[in-house]
Amino acid sequence: DPTSMGEPAVWHHSEKKMTTLKAAANAKLRRKRGKSRAEQDKMLEQASRLHIARELGHAPQRLAAIHTEEPMLGVSSWISLKMKNPRDGAEEVLCLWLNSTLGLLLRIIHANRPYLGRSRLPHELARTLRVIDVNRLTDPQLQMGKQIFADLADSPLAGFAKLTSDPVRCELDQRLTADLLALPDAATTVEQLAKMLAREPLLTTRH
Repeated sequence: DPTSMGEPAVWHHSEKKMTTLKAAANAKLRRKRGKSRAEQDKMLEQASRLHIARELGHAPQRLAAIHTEEPMLGVSSWISLKMKNPRDGAEEVLCLWLNSTLGLLLRIIHANRPYLGRSRLPHELARTLRVIDVNRLTDPQLQMGKQIFADLADSPLAGFAKLTSDPVRCELDQRLTADLLALPDAATTVEQLAKMLAREPLLTTRH
């Protein structure tokens, strides 16, 4: 259909442009001939500001999730995660978590099941991915998370193979675990996990 929907979307990984937690649209959606308008409108209702990487095998990949300023659809390489009545700051905290060492560890465990394959995160299983329960965080914690996100949103992250040497990822880990979650003695544990994940083939083979 030559009539553009004019709807922005995030479509693919771009090694040169998609390097930060905050992302912009890189595609426009058009009405597809053969599908009803109601069906396509229903799809557009899934627009969100939080988008999870469908796979972790795109090289040189450095992001497991991105956040967009305006709600839009994630297609192809991205799955939009639409929260029900999200509290202020919840989406930003989830984006931080998914890109943290702890979040990546749980993503690897989730994707490492034989029937799932090594890296795929299908739509129907996105809901089963274990993440931080933002509903249990206090309003001050969510606001702190929102501030941490704002501080780091425009800072380029290095590839997953550099988990232990990337200053942005290290700051993300430190501020998320020590400042926001106040986990005792988290620094040493997270550092050890980062060293382990930096050798994980799923994350690093093509990085």
